[in-house]
Amino acid sequence: MNNNKCWNAAIYIRLSQDDKDTDNISNSVINQEKTIKQYIAKHDELIPHDVFIDDGYTGTNFNRPGFKRMMADIHAGKVTCVIVKDLSRFGREYLSVGNYLEQIFPSLGIRFIAIMQSIDTYLQPKRMAGLEVPFLSLINEQYAIDISNKTRASLQAKQLAGKYVGTHIPYGYLRHPDDKNILVVDNSVSKHVENIFDMHINGHGMQDIAEHLNSQGVLSPLGHFIEIGVRKLTASMNKDTYMRWTGSKVHSILKNPIYTGDLVQGTTTSYSHKVKKRIPVPKENWIIAKNTHNPIITHSTFNLAQELLQKGTKPVSSPASPSLFSGILTCADCGSQMVRNISIKNGTSYSNYLCSNYKKNGRANCTSHFISEDVIKAVVLDAIRLQIKAYGDISALKQKVESIVVDKGNKENLENKIAALKERLKSIARLQKESENDFLSSVIDKQEYQYILKRLNEQKKSLDSQLKSIQREQTEQRHKLKNISDFISAFLQDNEVNQLTRSLVIHLIKEISIYQNKSIRIKFKFQSEFE
Repeated sequence: MNNNKCWNAAIYIRLSQDDKDTDNISNSVINQEKTIKQYIAKHDELIPHDVFIDDGYTGTNFNRPGFKRMMADIHAGKVTCVIVKDLSRFGREYLSVGNYLEQIFPSLGIRFIAIMQSIDTYLQPKRMAGLEVPFLSLINEQYAIDISNKTRASLQAKQLAGKYVGTHIPYGYLRHPDDKNILVVDNSVSKHVENIFDMHINGHGMQDIAEHLNSQGVLSPLGHFIEIGVRKLTASMNKDTYMRWTGSKVHSILKNPIYTGDLVQGTTTSYSHKVKKRIPVPKENWIIAKNTHNPIITHSTFNLAQELLQKGTKPVSSPASPSLFSGILTCADCGSQMVRNISIKNGTSYSNYLCSNYKKNGRANCTSHFISEDVIKAVVLDAIRLQIKAYGDISALKQKVESIVVDKGNKENLENKIAALKERLKSIARLQKESENDFLSSVIDKQEYQYILKRLNEQKKSLDSQLKSIQREQTEQRHKLKNISDFISAFLQDNEVNQLTRSLVIHLIKEISIYQNKSIRIKFKFQSEFE
């Protein structure tokens, strides 16, 4: 290197999301570029090569597209100098910054300039051997640690307050137009979420549900969000793959409690601001907020789906219809699930069950427990009828339970409170309009108008919060009633059940065990429902 050398300078600019949130204008992309170009203009030996920008990227690692593109030009011999506004724009991770400035850049003959700290590795190489630059890097890393801790605390506070802090919104919901941390039902696709739960409960497997949705032309969650402009299809994504439903996508919806109106957050965390790999959080430390948004399905439906998922039901594939007893029928001796075997003789279809352990591993592990599906249906139907008779007048029982769950006076009180709050909100809207007219007519000045508007907005915010709280309580009350109604309706057909359905079986029966001698034991779910 000699004093007459010209340097091909890369202008490197970085702005993290945290910098944007603090409204730090001095660190804006435009300001950084302006500062660096003004510096280059005063130094004739510096020739601008290109501008490399990482907008919205953290400085705690160097996996940034702009930085990687700059390094490619360095290795190609197109760049011999890197200029940043200040050292923190280059990076905030002490060891990596030191590695680039002390090892990588010197070995490649790269001059590094940080304008605000007057760092220039060509003009002042001895500064790199002292403690100043490493100390500055440590300060920058400590800033990143502080920001990380503040971000974690802020996110946890929002989670505890029932605010949604996820990066991507769940399928079936959209962000509230006035508050990105509140979810509202996406009515255009919520019916597909309901259909997924309904199909699974009625014996369809995940892949079967996915194929059904694809055959109906229903876009996958990502496909839907791309269509409405919420997300983008990147170059690395295969359109056919990401726009179609898969069994795993169906499974993720079935496992998500968000569809019940509850938020379950804080289920994973990271080791530190440097390590982005997510690790699971113990269930007892999850942050759960109830009734934060409108539900798409009831809690009873969700719980039923979880019960079936836990049993790992494997319904038979097409063209056979889903089994009435999928996930419920077990071998009384070894505890394995019974599997259905369909055979056709002389044009007639016969359905029989046998122990899956026996079928897979042979007689050494268990016996067949072979039994006809028609026999099970007849026994179960008769058992349900006996239970109905034992309860007597179910309509009267239903009314009694409803009266216990929902106090009539409390119900009317909630309705009156909601009506009163809505009237007060209407009054505030009228006052806002009148104040605007008074301001436009010069009856009040700008300062008075702004003061009135501020007070009215504060009142509106408080009333909105009260209204949402009461409406959530009312919604929860309705869900309790619906759950009772759904449960008891499983019995009701003029106190008689004429046909066995999948819905009836899964709502009423916990387990059916088959013995080798074809004895059948039935465990009903409702043993403690009406204690």
